[in-house]
Amino acid sequence: MSSLEKYAWFNIAVIVATGVLFGIVLHLAGFLPATGCFGLSGFFAMSYRIKREKADERERAILSRAVMVAHGIFWVVFVGASMLPWYLHRGGNVTVSSETFPVLVFMGWMLIVLVKSVSIVVLCKTGIRNAEL
Repeated sequence: MSSLEKYAWFNIAVIVATGVLFGIVLHLAGFLPATGCFGLSGFFAMSYRIKREKADERERAILSRAVMVAHGIFWVVFVGASMLPWYLHRGGNVTVSSETFPVLVFMGWMLIVLVKSVSIVVLCKTGIRNAEL
C-alpha cells in the first residue's frame, strides 16, 4: 500500500469516526452540541504526516484526478443544496438559522475530503489509465 493510499484511508477513517460521533451526539443532545464533533476533523492535519514520501508521476496524476472529481461533485451537491430550500418554499418567507452555515461549511469540507480519498483508493486499485488527464 502506497503512502497515498494510507493517506486516503486515514482521511476516510476520520470522516467515519466524525460522522458516527455526530450521529450519536445528535441523538442524545441535539443539533447544536453535535456540531462540536466536527472538531475531530482536525485530525486531517495528521494525514499529511503519512504522505511524506515524494510522489511519483503516477501518484501526482491520481491526486490531480481525485481533486478534480472531489471539487466537481462538491459543486453539484452545493448548488443542489442551495436550491433545495428555494424550491421547497417558493413564494413564502424562508429563514435559515445562522447556526446552519458553519455546519454547511464543515459538511462541504468533509464531502471534498471524502470524495478525494475514495477517488484515490479507487484510482490506485484500478490503475493509471483512469487517472490520466
